[in-house]
Amino acid sequence: PAEEAAKITADAAPEAPAADPWAVAGAVWLAGVGVMALWAGVSDFRLRRKLRTAVPLERGVYLAEGISTAFVLGLPRPKIYLPDISLPHEEWIWILKHERQHIRNGDIWIEFLYLLLEAVCCWNPYMHRVAKKLGALLEFRCDYLVTKGYSEAETQVYLLSILHILSYINLLKEDQSSKQRSRMHAYMVY
Repeated sequence: PAEEAAKITADAAPEAPAADPWAVAGAVWLAGVGVMALWAGVSDFRLRRKLRTAVPLERGVYLAEGISTAFVLGLPRPKIYLPDISLPHEEWIWILKHERQHIRNGDIWIEFLYLLLEAVCCWNPYMHRVAKKLGALLEFRCDYLVTKGYSEAETQVYLLSILHILSYINLLKEDQSSKQRSRMHAYMVY
């Protein structure tokens, strides 16, 4: 009787269900999306905290300390942020033309949509590689459109202003200088 009772309770004990591979994959995917969203949120928070003291120069253009390069930030109304560095007036005009061209091109929307796509496809390592290439392509397209229709001398002034900004970045970030030098080289070859 004791053996039969043990056998009955062993038969009645439910088996642990096997893990559904799709449920595990879904959980891993959701975790990846969560990590990407957290990373983007923290990065955005840090940058916006740094920009709190930015001084307005004109409508939609701000001068900010603590940044190394000019950039566009903000959806749906993008703003231009310029670094607090000393450059000739003519170079600032070209830099503003460059950043305004990014706004006209809708580059900030392209980057935002790609960030969403990258979060959804976080499991694909090529998405992260393509993100870097996308940024470079958007920059080259912007440079082309800014200089289109200008003389060679004016284009050289524009490219020199880009080189001055990049050399400033190199001074600030010696350990990342190889990336900026490769971009400088690309402009010199242009």
